[in-house]
Amino acid sequence: MQLSIAFLMFIALVVPLYFFLPTRRRPGFLLLASLVFYAFGSWQSLTVLLGVTMVTYAGGRAMGALLHRRDRTLSVHRADLSWDKETRKAYREGQTRRVRWLMSLCIGLDIACLLTFKLSLPVRLGAAEEWLLPMGLSFVTLSAVGYLIDVSRGHIEAERSLTRFALAMFYFPQMWQGPIWRYAEISAELSAPADFDARRLRSGLVRSLWGLAKKLIVADTAAIAVDKILEHQISMGGAGMWVLILVYTVRIYADFTGGMDICLGISHLLGIRLPENFDRPFGAPSLKEYWRRWHRTMGRWFEDYVFYPLSVSSFCCRLSRLGRRLPGRQGRYLPLLLCMLVTWLATGLWHGAAWNFILWGLLNGLLLLVWQALSPVCRACRARFARLSEGRVWYALCCGGTVFTAGLLRTL
Repeated sequence: MQLSIAFLMFIALVVPLYFFLPTRRRPGFLLLASLVFYAFGSWQSLTVLLGVTMVTYAGGRAMGALLHRRDRTLSVHRADLSWDKETRKAYREGQTRRVRWLMSLCIGLDIACLLTFKLSLPVRLGAAEEWLLPMGLSFVTLSAVGYLIDVSRGHIEAERSLTRFALAMFYFPQMWQGPIWRYAEISAELSAPADFDARRLRSGLVRSLWGLAKKLIVADTAAIAVDKILEHQISMGGAGMWVLILVYTVRIYADFTGGMDICLGISHLLGIRLPENFDRPFGAPSLKEYWRRWHRTMGRWFEDYVFYPLSVSSFCCRLSRLGRRLPGRQGRYLPLLLCMLVTWLATGLWHGAAWNFILWGLLNGLLLLVWQALSPVCRACRARFARLSEGRVWYALCCGGTVFTAGLLRTL
């Protein structure tokens, strides 16, 4: 996240004006402020995000109309008995295929915008030239894809108001580091502005300042230490690798959680609640628990939209039947193996289209599979040595091993 005096001045101007306006005017003002924020950052980024917004909004409206027409037609023919059961089934399946094709087209266009945005359009942000917000658009694109899938499944109604939908897409505090929203959650928050509250203002300021301290003091200091360790790594020997993993892990954690604290703190100033993204991941005794606590909205997204749909697909069902025919009990892990590796491969590619991210994702998936396979042995050992496994020392060792493993994979 790029922090500057201009950014702080922007926040100091937006928050008072937001509460000065009548309640019904606040969502429109917040959308306008977000558009100005993006425009000052980069006209290219504003243009591409406008494209993603329009594709997603139009696709959602079109799918909503198809689903509404399908349900209304089926209701009419079910009432007058003019169609038999097979005809109704064929019509439902045909309309469902049309919705899925439309959903796939819109998702493909959103992902194409993301790839074009990340790979070919450099912009200048402040004094540093970077690629166009490489993580910011990634978060927004995942949120847009989740919205399209939820509409196609009938889990939510397609948003009719372009203003409300655009505000969810452009809401500026989530620009850099998320969180990855669910439309039903964020729309309710943005559409129902809260009244001014001095205590909420104070707590939002405290959290924002805490995040600022994490980034400027802890993360930036750790970044300097990482550079120094890399310069003298050969002379430091094996101890240098241990120190590098520890310091680099602290840097990533402080930078990411600091950015999230700033984002959530600014939202708290405005009376808008966003989902928490971290839950003390360094206190996780296993890698599986670690990923439940680290970047929680990302993990929830990949579970709901990649892992679970793949696990109940017809291909995985056939693979499961094939696995039962294999000797031993290992065959039952075939669908889990496939779903886990595909999910973590997608997670790695989302972080970056490079071999180190692909390797990082696959290794995480393999380690989680190994943990799943060994979990019966671990439970038996904990039951056999209950007194030892329930102690604080053992818990601390497990947490330390988890943090080291996650840090080692991250340094690849």
